[in-house]
Amino acid sequence: MSGEELLMARWKRADHVVKRKIGDETLLVPVTGKLAELDKIFLIEGIGDFLWDELENRSAEELIADVTSRYDVARDVAEQDVWRFLMMLKEHGLAICENNLCNAGQEKRGG
Repeated sequence: MSGEELLMARWKRADHVVKRKIGDETLLVPVTGKLAELDKIFLIEGIGDFLWDELENRSAEELIADVTSRYDVARDVAEQDVWRFLMMLKEHGLAICENNLCNAGQEKRGG
């Protein structure tokens, strides 16, 4: 898979994850059945909080464009940050990459 194809793969939040704000902190909580997996709560901040809100049937390319337009950051830095965040979400089952297209490019982008 080419880098361009990888950037265009669609992402979405996993259905079993809820976002909760507690004070100034944002938590991602995987919920299975009626219980939250308390040992797998994730704290996200800054750009991660922004990306989570934007992440629904979006490509990495679209997310990178969103970051560069909202924050004062170079495209290459935004690309690395977005990719790192998406791979962390995927690794922990918090987000899904369309048809698992991102598996082939994980090594290419530093996953």
